[in-house]
Amino acid sequence: MGSQNLNADEALFRFEQRRAEAEAKKDKEISVAKSREENEALRVASDERKKTALITIKNDEESQVADQAKERGVAIASKHKEREIAVEQERVEKARQLEVIAREREVVLGGIARDKEVEVQKKEIANVVRDRISRR
Repeated sequence: MGSQNLNADEALFRFEQRRAEAEAKKDKEISVAKSREENEALRVASDERKKTALITIKNDEESQVADQAKERGVAIASKHKEREIAVEQERVEKARQLEVIAREREVVLGGIARDKEVEVQKKEIANVVRDRISRR
């Protein structure tokens, strides 16, 4: 009977030992699986952060490009406006100068016409004087 108890105790011991090993193996596999899942979650989170950072950088670059394009457009529009103002000022100045020239021309032509009339009158007076002298 002692020998049966001993065999039973040994069988129980081996059974408990195998159960403990199985339990340890199960715990180890659970731990490894959890670690893998955590690592995968961290990797996915890291990838998402990278994607977000890249998108942010891209958006910032696009925004800067748009700002530069806007500034260029404003500068070009400003130059066009300055050019148009200069052309308009030139046109106004030319018109003013033409008016001055036209007035001066009218004055000169008026003087010439007056001088012509005076010459005509002098000729008439000279003719009248000649006629009087020749009649005497």
